[in-house]
Amino acid sequence: MPPDCTPENRPSIAAAAKHMTILSPNHLEALALLGVEPSLDEPGLNGQIEQATSELARWLGNASTPPAEEPATDGSGRPHQQKAVIIRSGPLGICYALSSSSSHSSSSSPDVRWLPPVFGPDEQARVRDVTGGGNAFLGGLCAGLKLEGGDVDRGAFFGSLPPFPQIQSQSYEREPKLTDPLSPSALPLSKAILYGSVAASFAIEQSGLPTLSSPFPPPASDPTSTNGAQEVWNGSETALARLERYERLVARLAPQGE
Repeated sequence: MPPDCTPENRPSIAAAAKHMTILSPNHLEALALLGVEPSLDEPGLNGQIEQATSELARWLGNASTPPAEEPATDGSGRPHQQKAVIIRSGPLGICYALSSSSSHSSSSSPDVRWLPPVFGPDEQARVRDVTGGGNAFLGGLCAGLKLEGGDVDRGAFFGSLPPFPQIQSQSYEREPKLTDPLSPSALPLSKAILYGSVAASFAIEQSGLPTLSSPFPPPASDPTSTNGAQEVWNGSETALARLERYERLVARLAPQGE
């Protein structure tokens, strides 16, 4: 809970994090937990969020007992579990990092990455009430992991999805700065983050719950079929259509020729 994200509770939360697979606070919760006052300028806030993501990823990497039946190893024959910190950062997007429960991970610096928000700088007026956005994100994230071949229970984020770029910073005045494509081990997770972001986007467009419109009619060739039915949310579009639009946004921001 947000009121519990205080420096005083840091030791107990850090101890609990050792047993987590995914840790996902919002950026204000993460900074409050670390005792950091949020910067008022965007570059400074971006840096703070990246540092918080890296620190929380190290918490996850300090697990003393790796999970049973996990086949991946750290090269020494000791099994380890892939874990992730995902910091939901509102109009800045999503900042995240993979961690590992291997014994070497606590001393290394996690690879911190960004994905853009669904609603860009020119669409922020669509955000009406962020209540429930975090819960919707996490539900979409879990569904995305399941659909894309990741396993939230065992923390297996490996797969063979096409790479998605990540954004290092998101600005209202400039184009986002992009870095290289995601590593293969992060691909199901990165795609699942897109699912979570889309789910959250429907939750924050209005006060209260999203509204489900009547689905599109089935194809004329088979009026009794339910295969063509699509749920329209908030009277605007289907979840799949928004996901595809979001994927195109991410792809468009990718550096060309890399």
